[in-house]
Amino acid sequence: MFIKPTAKINRAKNQPKPQRYSLILDAFFEWLSSISPKGTAFKVTYEFCGESVSCIKTVHSAVQWAVDRGLVVGAVKLPRGWLIPTDQLLSLKAAVLMYKAVVEKEGRIRP
Repeated sequence: MFIKPTAKINRAKNQPKPQRYSLILDAFFEWLSSISPKGTAFKVTYEFCGESVSCIKTVHSAVQWAVDRGLVVGAVKLPRGWLIPTDQLLSLKAAVLMYKAVVEKEGRIRP
């Protein structure tokens, strides 16, 4: 399940920041597209990031950005990730694409 996103993250390591963030957000979107959550909520953890601090920070910032702007509601911050209501999956995917556009324009991740 993590092979394709992990390959993108590994490729992102030596890229300049805007391209690195873009590849990481692509990998995160791909991971979101591959999951089939069951129940009322699903976890967004940083497992597919491996040990990449840049990946963890980028994914965390993307979800935080979506929550702060009310694009994803009902999310709960966990010590190592997020708990997202299942009915917010499409909203989170859309928010990740919006966040990616912001990052690509500004060349940096936003708090």
